[in-house]
Amino acid sequence: MYYLYRISSPLSESWFFLTYTILLAFMFVALRLNPNILKVSFSTLFTSKERNSIFYIGSSDVRADILFSLFCIGLFPLNIYLGLYSGGEFVFSAMLKVALIFIAVMTIKYFTTQLLFYVFFNNALFKTAIQHYYRIIVAVATILAPVTIFAVYFIDIAPIAVYCAYGLITLFYLISLLIKIFRLFFTKTLASLYIFLYLCILEILPVIIIVWGSEKLVFIT
Repeated sequence: MYYLYRISSPLSESWFFLTYTILLAFMFVALRLNPNILKVSFSTLFTSKERNSIFYIGSSDVRADILFSLFCIGLFPLNIYLGLYSGGEFVFSAMLKVALIFIAVMTIKYFTTQLLFYVFFNNALFKTAIQHYYRIIVAVATILAPVTIFAVYFIDIAPIAVYCAYGLITLFYLISLLIKIFRLFFTKTLASLYIFLYLCILEILPVIIIVWGSEKLVFIT
């Protein structure tokens, strides 16, 4: 008697493409509600223009912001899991664990950043910083969306190309973030140096925690 064993991989798991399709649907509906999301996000990446709303992207449609936020919250953990995958079972439960770690770390990061701004600056500047950060995340997630499909098909046969693509996106994110930080705080007082160092820690430490925690959970399914 012969037994056929099903090989689990990103290409063979239907849940991956279903999840990815749902996330894309969130993005397309958000763009339908607010077509200016991408235009404003990319055009203001290297400027420091301020708006009244902390999530201002070009309209007052909060639904578009919520849908695009859900798109980002799902897409980043999906790619973290995909990037850490090195064989074995590729399961939805492990991706959910990665997503929970991502959400928990980003939530802590948000409130920690708010506390730092309260101590060194003010709430108005915090809202401006969050607005700019949101725009950067929108731009990065938009670029990451097609790279996700590239990674699925080439993670096994050309992993170096996939990791190079991830590296370029990370570099784009860091450059955009550093430019925003300097534009917002370069003319401030000595507290600018402290907040800059803290922001560096809040960018590096969360990544380490997310990757470390995800590596532990990816192999405990």
